[in-house]
Amino acid sequence: MRTKRSYHELGSTQQWERCKQGRTALAEIGVPASALCNPKLPPTALLPLSTADRRKVRSIDGLYIPGEKVMAKCKITLASTHGTRTAALCLTRPSPTKKEQVTQGAYVCDPLLLLRTVATESPFVSVGGDKGGGFTKLGVTYKQHGTQHFLPLLVFEGDDDYEDMHVLRTPHVTIFSGQSDKHADIFSVLQYIINQYNAFLNGDWPFISCMLAHKGAAASFPCPICLVPKEKLYTCAAYRRPQDGGSLHDWNAAFLTIPSNRIVPTPLHLYLGISNRIIFDAFKEIIGEQQLAAIVSTIRTKHSVGCGGLSDLHVFNGPEIHRWIHRGRGQEVAAVASAVHNAGPAVLDKIDKMSKWMKQLEHYLLRRGEWNQSDLFVFRSLLDNIHACWNKTTKIRAFPKLHMLRHAVEFAERYHILGAASEAQIESFHVKFNALYHVQHRNMSHQPFERVRRCLADSVVALAAPMPADDSATAATALLQLQVPVRTTRQSHHYSCAA
Repeated sequence: MRTKRSYHELGSTQQWERCKQGRTALAEIGVPASALCNPKLPPTALLPLSTADRRKVRSIDGLYIPGEKVMAKCKITLASTHGTRTAALCLTRPSPTKKEQVTQGAYVCDPLLLLRTVATESPFVSVGGDKGGGFTKLGVTYKQHGTQHFLPLLVFEGDDDYEDMHVLRTPHVTIFSGQSDKHADIFSVLQYIINQYNAFLNGDWPFISCMLAHKGAAASFPCPICLVPKEKLYTCAAYRRPQDGGSLHDWNAAFLTIPSNRIVPTPLHLYLGISNRIIFDAFKEIIGEQQLAAIVSTIRTKHSVGCGGLSDLHVFNGPEIHRWIHRGRGQEVAAVASAVHNAGPAVLDKIDKMSKWMKQLEHYLLRRGEWNQSDLFVFRSLLDNIHACWNKTTKIRAFPKLHMLRHAVEFAERYHILGAASEAQIESFHVKFNALYHVQHRNMSHQPFERVRRCLADSVVALAAPMPADDSATAATALLQLQVPVRTTRQSHHYSCAA
Protein backbone atom coordinates (compact mmCIF):
# COMPACT_ATOMS: atom_id res chain seq x y z
CA MET A 1 0.00 0.00 0.00
CA ARG A 2 1.28 3.45 -0.91
CA THR A 3 2.28 5.50 2.16
CA LYS A 4 0.60 8.85 2.58
CA ARG A 5 2.64 11.96 3.14
CA SER A 6 2.72 13.54 6.57
CA TYR A 7 0.08 16.15 7.31
CA HIS A 8 2.69 18.89 7.74
CA GLU A 9 4.13 18.14 4.27
CA LEU A 10 0.81 18.88 2.54
CA GLY A 11 -0.35 22.16 1.13
CA SER A 12 -3.23 24.13 2.62
CA THR A 13 -5.83 22.64 0.25
CA GLN A 14 -4.58 19.10 0.82
CA GLN A 15 -4.55 19.66 4.57
CA TRP A 16 -8.17 20.80 4.39
CA GLU A 17 -9.05 17.65 2.44
CA ARG A 18 -7.19 15.44 4.95
CA CYS A 19 -9.11 17.05 7.84
CA LYS A 20 -12.38 16.47 6.00
CA GLN A 21 -11.56 12.81 5.58
CA GLY A 22 -10.66 12.58 9.26
CA ARG A 23 -13.95 14.13 10.39
CA THR A 24 -15.87 11.71 8.19
CA ALA A 25 -14.01 8.73 9.61
CA LEU A 26 -14.59 9.90 13.18
CA ALA A 27 -18.29 10.46 12.56
CA GLU A 28 -18.65 6.86 11.39
CA ILE A 29 -17.47 5.56 14.77
CA GLY A 30 -19.31 8.19 16.83
CA VAL A 31 -16.37 10.41 17.86
CA PRO A 32 -16.94 14.18 17.62
CA ALA A 33 -14.30 16.07 15.69
CA SER A 34 -13.86 18.49 18.60
CA ALA A 35 -12.25 15.68 20.60
CA LEU A 36 -9.09 15.94 18.45
CA CYS A 37 -8.96 19.70 18.27
CA ASN A 38 -7.21 21.97 20.72
CA PRO A 39 -10.09 23.83 22.36
CA LYS A 40 -9.49 26.91 24.41
CA LEU A 41 -9.66 25.50 27.90
CA PRO A 42 -11.70 27.22 30.60
CA PRO A 43 -9.61 29.02 33.23
CA THR A 44 -10.84 26.66 35.97
CA ALA A 45 -9.10 23.75 34.24
CA LEU A 46 -5.74 25.56 34.49
CA LEU A 47 -5.88 26.60 38.14
CA PRO A 48 -3.80 23.61 39.33
CA LEU A 49 -0.91 24.91 37.18
CA SER A 50 1.42 27.62 38.41
CA THR A 51 1.82 30.94 36.63
CA ALA A 52 5.24 29.86 35.36
CA ASP A 53 3.81 26.63 33.92
CA ARG A 54 1.02 28.51 32.15
CA ARG A 55 3.59 30.84 30.60
CA LYS A 56 5.49 27.85 29.26
CA VAL A 57 2.31 26.45 27.74
CA ARG A 58 1.56 29.75 26.00
CA SER A 59 4.89 29.54 24.19
CA ILE A 60 3.88 26.25 22.55
CA ASP A 61 2.42 26.58 19.08
CA GLY A 62 -1.12 25.29 18.76
CA LEU A 63 -2.02 25.41 22.46
CA TYR A 64 -4.15 28.40 23.37
CA ILE A 65 -5.06 29.06 26.99
CA PRO A 66 -6.55 32.07 28.79
CA GLY A 67 -4.30 34.96 29.77
CA GLU A 68 -3.35 35.87 33.33
CA LYS A 69 -5.98 38.61 33.52
CA VAL A 70 -8.66 36.02 32.81
CA MET A 71 -7.11 33.69 35.39
CA ALA A 72 -7.10 36.45 38.01
CA LYS A 73 -10.74 37.23 37.26
CA CYS A 74 -11.59 33.52 37.64
CA LYS A 75 -9.93 33.39 41.06
CA ILE A 76 -11.88 36.47 42.19
CA THR A 77 -15.11 34.85 41.03
CA LEU A 78 -14.34 31.61 42.89
CA ALA A 79 -13.64 33.60 46.04
CA SER A 80 -17.23 34.82 46.13
CA THR A 81 -19.02 31.77 44.72
CA HIS A 82 -17.00 28.90 46.21
CA GLY A 83 -15.58 30.46 49.39
CA THR A 84 -11.90 30.32 48.41
CA ARG A 85 -11.02 33.69 49.88
CA THR A 86 -8.03 33.50 52.22
CA ALA A 87 -6.41 35.81 54.77
CA ALA A 88 -3.06 35.98 56.52
CA LEU A 89 -2.73 34.84 60.12
CA CYS A 90 -0.50 36.51 62.72
CA LEU A 91 0.16 34.52 65.91
CA THR A 92 1.92 36.17 68.82
CA ARG A 93 3.10 34.03 71.72
CA PRO A 94 5.75 34.24 74.44
CA SER A 95 9.09 32.56 73.83
CA PRO A 96 11.62 31.11 76.30
CA THR A 97 13.60 34.38 76.08
CA LYS A 98 10.55 36.31 77.39
CA LYS A 99 10.15 38.07 74.06
CA GLU A 100 7.06 37.84 71.95
CA GLN A 101 7.40 35.43 69.07
CA VAL A 102 5.42 36.14 65.90
CA THR A 103 4.66 33.25 63.58
CA GLN A 104 3.03 33.21 60.18
CA GLY A 105 -0.04 31.47 58.93
CA ALA A 106 -3.17 31.73 56.78
CA TYR A 107 -6.78 30.57 56.84
CA VAL A 108 -9.87 30.30 54.65
CA CYS A 109 -12.30 33.13 55.38
CA ASP A 110 -15.49 31.12 54.78
CA PRO A 111 -14.60 27.44 55.36
CA LEU A 112 -18.21 26.25 55.62
CA LEU A 113 -19.13 27.60 52.19
CA LEU A 114 -15.99 26.07 50.72
CA LEU A 115 -16.73 22.68 52.29
CA ARG A 116 -20.32 22.70 51.06
CA THR A 117 -19.02 23.41 47.58
CA VAL A 118 -16.33 20.74 47.27
CA ALA A 119 -17.67 17.90 49.44
CA THR A 120 -21.31 17.77 48.39
CA GLU A 121 -20.98 14.28 46.88
CA SER A 122 -18.54 12.84 49.41
CA PRO A 123 -19.79 9.73 51.26
CA PHE A 124 -17.92 10.82 54.40
CA VAL A 125 -16.05 13.77 55.90
CA SER A 126 -13.05 13.54 58.25
CA VAL A 127 -11.75 16.44 60.32
CA GLY A 128 -8.02 16.27 60.97
CA GLY A 129 -4.58 17.77 60.74
CA ASP A 130 -0.87 17.18 61.10
CA LYS A 131 2.48 18.94 61.21
CA GLY A 132 4.91 18.66 58.31
CA GLY A 133 7.70 20.85 56.98
CA GLY A 134 7.43 23.23 59.94
CA PHE A 135 3.73 24.01 59.30
CA THR A 136 0.67 22.49 60.93
CA LYS A 137 -2.36 22.07 58.68
CA LEU A 138 -5.95 21.79 59.87
CA GLY A 139 -8.64 20.78 57.44
CA VAL A 140 -11.05 18.19 56.14
CA THR A 141 -10.55 14.93 54.24
CA TYR A 142 -13.25 13.98 51.75
CA LYS A 143 -13.75 11.81 48.67
CA GLN A 144 -14.71 13.01 45.20
CA HIS A 145 -14.96 10.94 42.02
CA GLY A 146 -13.32 8.01 43.79
CA THR A 147 -10.27 10.06 44.89
CA GLN A 148 -9.40 11.11 48.42
CA HIS A 149 -8.60 14.80 48.96
CA PHE A 150 -7.47 16.93 51.89
CA LEU A 151 -8.93 20.43 52.01
CA PRO A 152 -6.77 22.73 54.16
CA LEU A 153 -8.70 25.33 56.14
CA LEU A 154 -5.89 26.77 58.27
CA VAL A 155 -2.10 26.61 58.08
CA PHE A 156 0.30 28.03 60.66
CA GLU A 157 3.97 27.77 61.50
CA GLY A 158 4.18 25.71 64.66
CA ASP A 159 3.72 22.31 66.27
CA ASP A 160 0.56 20.27 66.62
CA ASP A 161 0.81 20.25 70.42
CA TYR A 162 -1.50 21.82 72.96
CA GLU A 163 0.64 24.92 73.62
CA ASP A 164 0.79 26.01 69.98
CA MET A 165 -2.79 25.00 69.21
CA HIS A 166 -4.11 26.96 72.17
CA VAL A 167 -2.84 30.19 70.59
CA LEU A 168 -5.39 29.73 67.80
CA ARG A 169 -8.12 30.40 70.36
CA THR A 170 -6.88 33.95 70.93
CA PRO A 171 -9.71 36.42 70.16
CA HIS A 172 -9.68 37.99 66.69
CA VAL A 173 -6.84 35.80 65.42
CA THR A 174 -9.25 34.46 62.79
CA ILE A 175 -12.12 36.57 61.46
CA PHE A 176 -14.48 34.41 59.46
CA SER A 177 -17.10 35.77 57.11
CA GLY A 178 -20.16 34.65 55.18
CA GLN A 179 -21.65 31.38 56.38
CA SER A 180 -18.86 31.01 58.97
CA ASP A 181 -19.16 34.44 60.61
CA LYS A 182 -20.71 33.03 63.80
CA HIS A 183 -17.58 31.04 64.67
CA ALA A 184 -14.84 32.68 66.71
CA ASP A 185 -12.00 30.26 65.98
CA ILE A 186 -11.09 27.33 63.76
CA PHE A 187 -11.99 24.75 66.41
CA SER A 188 -15.54 26.08 66.54
CA VAL A 189 -15.74 25.56 62.78
CA LEU A 190 -14.34 22.02 63.01
CA GLN A 191 -16.71 21.16 65.84
CA TYR A 192 -19.63 22.39 63.75
CA ILE A 193 -18.48 20.16 60.86
CA ILE A 194 -18.30 17.17 63.21
CA ASN A 195 -21.81 17.79 64.50
CA GLN A 196 -23.42 18.78 61.20
CA TYR A 197 -21.79 16.21 58.90
CA ASN A 198 -21.37 13.44 61.49
CA ALA A 199 -17.70 13.59 60.57
CA PHE A 200 -14.77 11.44 61.65
CA LEU A 201 -11.58 12.63 63.35
CA ASN A 202 -8.32 11.54 61.73
CA GLY A 203 -4.63 12.31 62.07
CA ASP A 204 -1.63 10.74 63.77
CA TRP A 205 -1.59 9.74 67.43
CA PRO A 206 -0.14 13.02 68.83
CA PHE A 207 -2.63 15.14 66.89
CA ILE A 208 -5.67 13.14 67.99
CA SER A 209 -4.44 13.22 71.59
CA CYS A 210 -3.98 16.99 71.34
CA MET A 211 -7.49 17.55 69.99
CA LEU A 212 -8.99 15.47 72.82
CA ALA A 213 -6.63 16.89 75.49
CA HIS A 214 -5.31 13.38 76.08
CA LYS A 215 -1.89 12.69 77.60
CA GLY A 216 -0.69 10.62 74.67
CA ALA A 217 0.77 7.18 73.97
CA ALA A 218 3.11 7.32 77.00
CA ALA A 219 0.27 7.71 79.53
CA SER A 220 -0.96 5.02 81.91
CA PHE A 221 -4.04 4.79 79.71
CA PRO A 222 -2.40 5.40 76.32
CA CYS A 223 -5.35 4.94 73.97
CA PRO A 224 -7.35 8.07 73.03
CA ILE A 225 -10.29 5.85 72.04
CA CYS A 226 -10.75 3.56 75.05
CA LEU A 227 -9.62 3.21 78.69
CA VAL A 228 -7.26 0.26 78.30
CA PRO A 229 -4.30 0.31 80.76
CA LYS A 230 -0.80 0.09 79.36
CA GLU A 231 -0.27 -3.30 81.05
CA LYS A 232 -3.17 -4.91 79.12
CA LEU A 233 -2.81 -3.67 75.54
CA TYR A 234 -4.08 -6.91 74.05
CA THR A 235 -7.45 -6.62 75.80
CA CYS A 236 -10.61 -4.59 75.20
CA ALA A 237 -11.84 -1.74 77.37
CA ALA A 238 -14.77 0.67 77.57
CA TYR A 239 -14.76 3.57 75.14
CA ARG A 240 -13.45 6.85 76.51
CA ARG A 241 -16.02 9.56 77.35
CA PRO A 242 -15.41 13.33 77.53
CA GLN A 243 -15.80 13.28 81.30
CA ASP A 244 -13.13 10.60 81.68
CA GLY A 245 -10.39 13.21 81.41
CA GLY A 246 -6.83 12.09 80.88
CA SER A 247 -5.45 15.59 80.39
CA LEU A 248 -2.00 16.76 81.38
CA HIS A 249 -3.36 19.82 83.19
CA ASP A 250 -6.71 20.70 84.69
CA TRP A 251 -7.04 23.82 82.57
CA ASN A 252 -6.62 21.84 79.36
CA ALA A 253 -10.04 21.76 77.76
CA ALA A 254 -10.45 19.55 74.72
CA PHE A 255 -10.34 21.37 71.41
CA LEU A 256 -12.87 18.99 69.86
CA THR A 257 -15.49 16.62 71.22
CA ILE A 258 -16.41 13.52 69.24
CA PRO A 259 -17.74 10.03 70.01
CA SER A 260 -14.87 7.58 70.42
CA ASN A 261 -16.25 5.23 67.78
CA ARG A 262 -15.85 7.98 65.13
CA ILE A 263 -12.11 8.40 65.65
CA VAL A 264 -10.16 6.93 62.73
CA PRO A 265 -7.56 4.62 64.34
CA THR A 266 -4.52 5.97 62.42
CA PRO A 267 -4.28 3.11 59.85
CA LEU A 268 -1.32 4.59 57.96
CA HIS A 269 0.75 5.05 61.12
CA LEU A 270 -0.22 1.58 62.33
CA TYR A 271 1.17 0.15 59.12
CA LEU A 272 4.36 2.20 59.45
CA GLY A 273 4.84 1.61 63.18
CA ILE A 274 4.28 -2.16 63.23
CA SER A 275 6.30 -2.74 60.05
CA ASN A 276 9.25 -0.70 61.31
CA ARG A 277 9.22 -2.59 64.62
CA ILE A 278 9.44 -5.85 62.71
CA ILE A 279 12.26 -4.66 60.44
CA PHE A 280 14.44 -2.64 62.81
CA ASP A 281 13.85 -4.59 66.03
CA ALA A 282 12.81 -8.17 65.28
CA PHE A 283 14.93 -8.72 62.16
CA LYS A 284 17.90 -6.92 63.72
CA GLU A 285 17.75 -9.28 66.68
CA ILE A 286 17.87 -12.25 64.33
CA ILE A 287 20.62 -11.28 61.82
CA GLY A 288 22.43 -8.46 63.60
CA GLU A 289 22.65 -4.73 63.02
CA GLN A 290 25.44 -4.84 60.43
CA GLN A 291 23.75 -7.41 58.20
CA LEU A 292 20.43 -5.56 58.44
CA ALA A 293 22.09 -2.24 57.56
CA ALA A 294 23.40 -3.76 54.32
CA ILE A 295 19.87 -4.82 53.32
CA VAL A 296 18.35 -1.51 54.43
CA SER A 297 20.79 0.44 52.26
CA THR A 298 19.25 -1.14 49.14
CA ILE A 299 15.81 0.19 50.10
CA ARG A 300 16.52 3.57 51.64
CA THR A 301 15.46 6.59 49.56
CA LYS A 302 18.00 9.37 49.19
CA HIS A 303 16.19 12.68 49.57
CA SER A 304 17.61 16.13 49.03
CA VAL A 305 18.51 18.01 52.19
CA GLY A 306 15.34 19.19 53.90
CA CYS A 307 13.01 17.33 51.53
CA GLY A 308 12.48 14.23 53.66
CA GLY A 309 10.80 13.55 56.98
CA LEU A 310 11.99 12.09 60.26
CA SER A 311 11.99 8.64 58.66
CA ASP A 312 15.18 9.65 56.82
CA LEU A 313 16.98 9.57 60.17
CA HIS A 314 15.27 6.75 62.00
CA VAL A 315 12.95 4.34 60.19
CA PHE A 316 11.34 3.61 56.83
CA ASN A 317 8.57 5.66 55.27
CA GLY A 318 5.62 4.17 53.39
CA PRO A 319 7.21 3.78 49.92
CA GLU A 320 10.33 2.26 51.46
CA ILE A 321 8.32 -0.36 53.36
CA HIS A 322 6.41 -1.06 50.15
CA ARG A 323 9.68 -1.72 48.33
CA TRP A 324 10.88 -3.91 51.20
CA ILE A 325 7.77 -6.08 50.90
CA HIS A 326 7.52 -6.34 47.14
CA ARG A 327 11.24 -6.80 46.51
CA GLY A 328 11.31 -9.79 48.83
CA ARG A 329 13.71 -8.41 51.42
CA GLY A 330 12.13 -10.69 54.02
CA GLN A 331 13.40 -13.67 52.02
CA GLU A 332 16.83 -12.05 51.93
CA VAL A 333 16.75 -11.76 55.74
CA ALA A 334 15.90 -15.45 55.91
CA ALA A 335 18.79 -16.28 53.56
CA VAL A 336 21.25 -14.29 55.68
CA ALA A 337 19.95 -15.89 58.87
CA SER A 338 20.37 -19.36 57.37
CA ALA A 339 23.81 -18.81 55.81
CA VAL A 340 25.52 -16.62 58.42
CA HIS A 341 23.80 -17.48 61.68
CA ASN A 342 22.81 -21.10 60.91
CA ALA A 343 19.21 -20.39 61.84
CA GLY A 344 16.97 -23.41 62.22
CA PRO A 345 13.49 -24.01 60.78
CA ALA A 346 11.81 -22.35 63.76
CA VAL A 347 13.60 -19.04 63.18
CA LEU A 348 12.94 -19.16 59.44
CA ASP A 349 9.26 -19.77 60.12
CA LYS A 350 9.20 -16.68 62.33
CA ILE A 351 10.77 -14.54 59.60
CA ASP A 352 8.26 -15.85 57.08
CA LYS A 353 5.35 -15.17 59.46
CA MET A 354 6.45 -11.59 60.13
CA SER A 355 6.92 -10.94 56.41
CA LYS A 356 3.38 -12.16 55.76
CA TRP A 357 2.09 -9.90 58.53
CA MET A 358 3.66 -6.88 56.86
CA LYS A 359 2.16 -7.75 53.48
CA GLN A 360 -1.30 -8.30 54.95
CA LEU A 361 -1.16 -5.10 56.99
CA GLU A 362 -0.30 -3.13 53.87
CA HIS A 363 -3.24 -4.65 52.02
CA TYR A 364 -5.85 -4.08 54.72
CA LEU A 365 -4.74 -0.92 56.53
CA LEU A 366 -4.20 1.07 53.33
CA ARG A 367 -7.28 -0.26 51.55
CA ARG A 368 -9.22 2.65 49.97
CA GLY A 369 -12.37 0.81 48.89
CA GLU A 370 -15.34 -0.54 50.80
CA TRP A 371 -15.07 -3.74 52.81
CA ASN A 372 -17.13 -6.89 52.35
CA GLN A 373 -17.80 -9.58 54.94
CA SER A 374 -15.05 -11.84 53.63
CA ASP A 375 -12.41 -9.11 53.97
CA LEU A 376 -13.62 -8.25 57.47
CA PHE A 377 -13.35 -11.89 58.52
CA VAL A 378 -9.77 -12.17 57.22
CA PHE A 379 -8.80 -8.87 58.86
CA ARG A 380 -10.20 -10.03 62.20
CA SER A 381 -8.28 -13.31 61.85
CA LEU A 382 -5.09 -11.35 61.14
CA LEU A 383 -5.59 -9.30 64.30
CA ASP A 384 -6.12 -12.43 66.42
CA ASN A 385 -3.03 -14.05 64.91
CA ILE A 386 -0.80 -11.01 65.55
CA HIS A 387 -2.00 -10.57 69.13
CA ALA A 388 -1.63 -14.28 69.90
CA CYS A 389 1.85 -14.71 68.40
CA TRP A 390 3.48 -11.27 68.71
CA ASN A 391 5.60 -11.81 71.82
CA LYS A 392 6.67 -15.31 70.87
CA THR A 393 7.48 -14.42 67.26
CA THR A 394 9.11 -10.99 67.53
CA LYS A 395 10.47 -11.01 71.11
CA ILE A 396 9.13 -7.44 71.40
CA ARG A 397 6.77 -6.45 74.18
CA ALA A 398 3.37 -5.05 73.33
CA PHE A 399 3.21 -1.35 72.42
CA PRO A 400 0.17 0.94 72.00
CA LYS A 401 -0.13 0.58 68.21
CA LEU A 402 -0.78 -3.13 68.60
CA HIS A 403 -3.81 -2.21 70.70
CA MET A 404 -4.92 0.44 68.19
CA LEU A 405 -4.93 -2.30 65.56
CA ARG A 406 -7.96 -3.73 67.40
CA HIS A 407 -9.79 -0.43 66.95
CA ALA A 408 -8.90 -0.50 63.24
CA VAL A 409 -10.74 -3.81 62.91
CA GLU A 410 -13.71 -2.46 64.86
CA PHE A 411 -13.82 0.69 62.72
CA ALA A 412 -13.78 -1.34 59.49
CA GLU A 413 -16.53 -3.63 60.79
CA ARG A 414 -18.70 -0.70 61.83
CA TYR A 415 -18.34 1.61 58.81
CA HIS A 416 -16.99 -0.75 56.09
CA ILE A 417 -14.19 1.74 55.28
CA LEU A 418 -10.77 2.34 56.80
CA GLY A 419 -8.05 3.59 54.46
CA ALA A 420 -10.48 5.91 52.66
CA ALA A 421 -10.91 7.99 55.84
CA SER A 422 -7.29 7.71 56.98
CA GLU A 423 -4.66 10.38 57.52
CA ALA A 424 -2.73 9.35 54.39
CA GLN A 425 -3.97 12.28 52.31
CA ILE A 426 -2.84 14.75 54.98
CA GLU A 427 0.67 13.32 54.75
CA SER A 428 0.55 13.68 50.96
CA PHE A 429 -0.53 17.31 51.28
CA HIS A 430 2.73 18.13 53.09
CA VAL A 431 4.61 17.44 49.85
CA LYS A 432 2.30 19.68 47.80
CA PHE A 433 2.47 22.52 50.30
CA ASN A 434 6.26 22.30 50.56
CA ALA A 435 6.54 22.53 46.78
CA LEU A 436 4.37 25.66 46.78
CA TYR A 437 6.27 27.23 49.65
CA HIS A 438 9.85 26.44 48.63
CA VAL A 439 9.56 26.54 44.82
CA GLN A 440 6.51 28.26 43.41
CA HIS A 441 6.29 31.16 45.90
CA ARG A 442 9.93 31.43 46.85
CA ASN A 443 10.02 34.89 45.29
CA MET A 444 7.75 36.08 48.14
CA SER A 445 10.29 35.27 50.86
CA HIS A 446 10.50 38.98 51.74
CA GLN A 447 6.79 38.88 52.63
CA PRO A 448 6.44 35.73 54.77
CA PHE A 449 2.77 36.22 55.66
CA GLU A 450 1.74 36.76 52.05
CA ARG A 451 3.88 33.80 51.02
CA VAL A 452 1.96 31.39 53.27
CA ARG A 453 -1.37 32.90 52.27
CA ARG A 454 -0.64 32.37 48.57
CA CYS A 455 0.37 28.78 49.20
CA LEU A 456 -2.91 28.12 50.97
CA ALA A 457 -4.89 29.99 48.31
CA ASP A 458 -3.37 27.95 45.48
CA SER A 459 -4.09 24.71 47.34
CA VAL A 460 -7.70 25.65 47.99
CA VAL A 461 -8.44 27.01 44.51
CA ALA A 462 -7.09 23.87 42.83
CA LEU A 463 -9.59 21.76 44.82
CA ALA A 464 -12.55 24.12 44.53
CA ALA A 465 -12.32 24.70 40.77
CA PRO A 466 -15.30 23.17 38.93
CA MET A 467 -14.47 20.04 36.98
CA PRO A 468 -14.35 20.37 33.16
CA ALA A 469 -17.65 19.54 31.53
CA ASP A 470 -16.29 17.23 28.83
CA ASP A 471 -13.61 14.62 28.49
CA SER A 472 -11.68 16.63 25.91
CA ALA A 473 -11.00 19.39 28.40
CA THR A 474 -9.93 16.81 30.98
CA ALA A 475 -7.53 15.26 28.49
CA ALA A 476 -6.16 18.67 27.58
CA THR A 477 -5.59 19.46 31.24
CA ALA A 478 -3.56 16.28 31.62
CA LEU A 479 -1.62 17.20 28.48
CA LEU A 480 -0.64 20.55 29.94
CA GLN A 481 0.98 18.84 32.91
CA LEU A 482 3.43 16.94 30.72
CA GLN A 483 7.01 18.07 30.17
CA VAL A 484 6.95 19.55 26.66
CA PRO A 485 9.57 21.46 24.68
CA VAL A 486 9.14 25.22 24.70
CA ARG A 487 9.69 27.43 21.64
CA THR A 488 10.98 30.92 22.01
CA THR A 489 8.86 32.38 19.25
CA ARG A 490 5.23 31.84 18.36
CA GLN A 491 4.42 31.00 14.76
CA SER A 492 1.08 30.58 13.08
CA HIS A 493 -0.09 27.01 13.29
CA HIS A 494 -3.17 25.18 12.05
CA TYR A 495 -5.11 22.73 14.18
CA SER A 496 -4.15 19.22 13.13
CA CYS A 497 -6.74 16.54 12.59
CA ALA A 498 -5.38 13.41 10.94
CA ALA A 499 -7.43 10.45 9.83
